[in-house]
Amino acid sequence: MTNDATTNPTNLPSIGLSPWVTTNGGGQIDYTNDNLVSSPIASSCFGCHDSTVAVSHMESNGGTLVRKFSTVATVAGGGTRPAIGATTAVTFNKTEQCLFCHNSTSVYGLGIKAVHAK
Repeated sequence: MTNDATTNPTNLPSIGLSPWVTTNGGGQIDYTNDNLVSSPIASSCFGCHDSTVAVSHMESNGGTLVRKFSTVATVAGGGTRPAIGATTAVTFNKTEQCLFCHNSTSVYGLGIKAVHAK
């Protein structure tokens, strides 16, 4: 995702660069030492629900979407982002609260299956 002769000889923007990479991540920069991450539940919803309102809802309820690792997560035992392929416990600084309202037995009737059936 860098614009240099080695990684991008045409010097054209990356194909499919999500606007959220620019908004949340920092744009088309070198992420070699600080990659972008998303929390598990929010990332599965984000695949379809990527509007500003949806992203705001997810992040205000503990989700993390396309943010720099160093700003949103910690590694067990301290330190920085784990090496590729390393087995390391990573913890997001916020806790996803999605299933409080979106589980199948939600008193609000907002379970994932029920909402998608509408």
